[in-house]
Amino acid sequence: SKARPAYTVVLRPDGLHVHREGKDAQALDLPWAKVYAACLVRGCIYLYVSPVQAFLLPEGQGGVPMAEIWQALARWMPEGRCHLYR
Repeated sequence: SKARPAYTVVLRPDGLHVHREGKDAQALDLPWAKVYAACLVRGCIYLYVSPVQAFLLPEGQGGVPMAEIWQALARWMPEGRCHLYR
């Protein structure tokens, strides 16, 4: 069977919007100043909303090149919160 999305992440200049799918659907809106960190690790961006919770943005999803997403995060997030691991 085809995998169903667990959540949808929308990145905007003013912040992060996450919509959880399913019967317990919820929405989360955070300004960039409140997003804990972003980490780029081997083709996936981990977008941490707290020290223990992250949303995964795998390369190839969303129709936007990973480099473009990373550049936007670096512009929008406070300095020192974007971490690149190779």
